[in-house]
Amino acid sequence: MTGTLSSQISARSFCNVAAEHPDKVARLQQRIEELAKASAKPLFLVEQFKAMQKGLQGEPALPNEDAYYEVEEP
Repeated sequence: MTGTLSSQISARSFCNVAAEHPDKVARLQQRIEELAKASAKPLFLVEQFKAMQKGLQGEPALPNEDAYYEVEEP
């Protein structure tokens, strides 16, 4: 047997296997969903959300009346 694995197995053959074994496909999809629910949240997103919440605690950054009517020249 010669050649790379990708040349020996095509996407079409995978589709045929999935069509021939729908019970295994359903079982694998269920397992994927279970693992996804049990997985931990990415720490980067958790930390970024905490930082974002800290920024929401202060006063809104709105101009006062004097600054509102000033026009900046380009």
